[in-house]
Amino acid sequence: MMSMSSARVFLTLPLWEGLDCFVMIQFNIPSMSCGHCVKAVTQAVHEVDSQAKVDVNLDTKKVDVESGADRQKIVDALVEAGYQPA
Repeated sequence: MMSMSSARVFLTLPLWEGLDCFVMIQFNIPSMSCGHCVKAVTQAVHEVDSQAKVDVNLDTKKVDVESGADRQKIVDALVEAGYQPA
């Protein structure tokens, strides 16, 4: 299980009622090394939330996810895909 200290969490609040609340979470995934990894990580996140915004940086091994989905569900999907966040 990943500790909260190893992920950044940013809360994007809606400007008016009726909008969903999205959270920006940054994961460090050291095992990513190629374009296939980027695709697999992105797909894993989209299996939890098809509308999530996913930005993967192979150089820094960071994944930024903006989603309204539960953080732990995203972690579980990444682990199931073979990409354990550090």
